[in-house]
Amino acid sequence: MVSSIKNKLGRGGMYPCSEPHTLAFQIGGVLFPVDPRDFGTQALTNSVSLCTPNIVATDPPRSSSLYSWSLGTPFLKS
Repeated sequence: MVSSIKNKLGRGGMYPCSEPHTLAFQIGGVLFPVDPRDFGTQALTNSVSLCTPNIVATDPPRSSSLYSWSLGTPFLKS
Protein backbone atom coordinates (compact mmCIF):
# COMPACT_ATOMS: atom_id res chain seq x y z
CA MET A 1 0.00 0.00 0.00
CA VAL A 2 2.83 2.42 0.87
CA SER A 3 4.56 1.74 -2.47
CA SER A 4 1.30 2.39 -4.30
CA ILE A 5 0.85 5.76 -2.58
CA LYS A 6 4.44 6.79 -3.29
CA ASN A 7 4.18 5.73 -6.96
CA LYS A 8 1.13 7.97 -7.41
CA LEU A 9 3.05 10.97 -6.05
CA GLY A 10 5.93 10.89 -8.50
CA ARG A 11 9.29 9.37 -9.26
CA GLY A 12 10.82 7.92 -6.12
CA GLY A 13 7.82 9.06 -4.11
CA MET A 14 8.98 12.68 -4.32
CA TYR A 15 6.70 15.50 -5.36
CA PRO A 16 6.86 19.32 -5.54
CA CYS A 17 6.43 20.76 -2.04
CA SER A 18 4.21 23.46 -3.57
CA GLU A 19 1.58 20.77 -4.38
CA PRO A 20 -0.30 19.89 -1.16
CA HIS A 21 -1.35 16.27 -0.71
CA THR A 22 -3.57 14.65 1.87
CA LEU A 23 -4.17 11.16 3.11
CA ALA A 24 -7.21 10.12 5.11
CA PHE A 25 -7.90 7.07 7.23
CA GLN A 26 -11.40 5.73 7.73
CA ILE A 27 -11.97 4.56 11.29
CA GLY A 28 -15.43 3.50 12.40
CA GLY A 29 -16.96 5.01 9.27
CA VAL A 30 -15.41 8.46 9.90
CA LEU A 31 -12.66 9.91 7.70
CA PHE A 32 -9.66 11.35 9.52
CA PRO A 33 -7.46 13.36 7.13
CA VAL A 34 -3.77 14.05 7.65
CA ASP A 35 -3.12 17.78 7.22
CA PRO A 36 -1.08 18.46 4.03
CA ARG A 37 1.53 20.26 6.17
CA ASP A 38 2.04 17.04 8.14
CA PHE A 39 1.79 14.66 5.17
CA GLY A 40 5.22 15.42 3.70
CA THR A 41 8.65 16.61 4.59
CA GLN A 42 11.59 18.14 2.73
CA ALA A 43 13.23 15.39 0.65
CA LEU A 44 16.66 16.94 0.08
CA THR A 45 18.83 18.68 2.64
CA ASN A 46 19.64 21.77 0.57
CA SER A 47 16.36 22.15 -1.31
CA VAL A 48 12.79 22.90 -0.32
CA SER A 49 11.43 22.21 -3.80
CA LEU A 50 10.90 18.44 -3.39
CA CYS A 51 9.02 16.69 -0.62
CA THR A 52 8.51 13.07 0.33
CA PRO A 53 5.54 11.63 2.25
CA ASN A 54 5.84 10.84 5.96
CA ILE A 55 4.85 7.20 5.47
CA VAL A 56 7.00 4.12 5.90
CA ALA A 57 6.38 0.47 5.03
CA THR A 58 6.67 -2.05 7.86
CA ASP A 59 6.34 -5.80 8.08
CA PRO A 60 2.75 -6.99 7.45
CA PRO A 61 0.74 -8.12 10.47
CA ARG A 62 0.22 -11.79 11.14
CA SER A 63 -3.51 -11.29 11.68
CA SER A 64 -6.16 -11.96 9.06
CA SER A 65 -6.68 -8.26 8.26
CA LEU A 66 -5.71 -7.11 4.79
CA TYR A 67 -3.95 -3.93 5.94
CA SER A 68 -2.67 -2.70 9.24
CA TRP A 69 -1.38 0.78 9.94
CA SER A 70 0.70 2.27 12.73
CA LEU A 71 -0.57 5.84 12.88
CA GLY A 72 2.18 8.08 14.22
CA THR A 73 2.93 11.75 14.69
CA PRO A 74 1.76 13.04 11.25
CA PHE A 75 -1.68 11.51 11.87
CA LEU A 76 -1.94 12.38 15.56
CA LYS A 77 -0.97 16.03 15.02
CA SER A 78 -4.07 16.50 12.87
